[in-house]
Amino acid sequence: MSQTASNTTKISHDAPRIKLPFLGNIRIPIATKLILSFLLIFIISSIGFMMFGVRLVNDLVLTEAQEKVRNDLNAAREIYLSNLTHIDDIVRFTANRYFLREAFLNQDFDLAFAELARIKEEENLDVLAITDRYGYVLVRTCNPDFIGDNQGHDEIIHRALYSKKSAASTVIVNGVDLRKDTPELGEQAHIELIDTPLARPRDEIELTNGMMLKAAAPIFDQNNN
Repeated sequence: MSQTASNTTKISHDAPRIKLPFLGNIRIPIATKLILSFLLIFIISSIGFMMFGVRLVNDLVLTEAQEKVRNDLNAAREIYLSNLTHIDDIVRFTANRYFLREAFLNQDFDLAFAELARIKEEENLDVLAITDRYGYVLVRTCNPDFIGDNQGHDEIIHRALYSKKSAASTVIVNGVDLRKDTPELGEQAHIELIDTPLARPRDEIELTNGMMLKAAAPIFDQNNN
């Protein structure tokens, strides 16, 4: 009876110790195993939450960056349209001015030039000119000595002449016409191309064209011609 109790006590004392095959003869108490299990669960959960948080932050940053780019593009578009509309309004209102009708009826081009030069400076325009119904330049504010050339090939002028309505758009002005309108801008638009190791092969050695916001409006006489 005493021997049996002793064996029972020994078995009860050794029961919490469990042998793990991969640890050899090392015995780990169950309390330690429970602690390690909780730590492992905590670490795995923390890594999972951390990965989820990083992905969430990346998505939020990407969304915010895309939204900022979209807002900037919308703002740039509004600024562009506002400037184009402003130029169109100036040209359209100038074309409706009474002094222009009187100046052309009286063939007083000096008066037309003086008024156009004043409007150009006040409205901060780069170019302001007048053509006849066929597109031949009658008055040019920036280069007054160079007149008589035909600008009927210009898309905006052509549209205004034949539709009898104002027109405005962004256009590419070739270097020849740009120098006729204003030699200063012609010099600014001139760019010499330099070969670089990764540059795309091209035949041009220089660029002379310039991009402009341009508007044109028809001038009518008293008989609506």
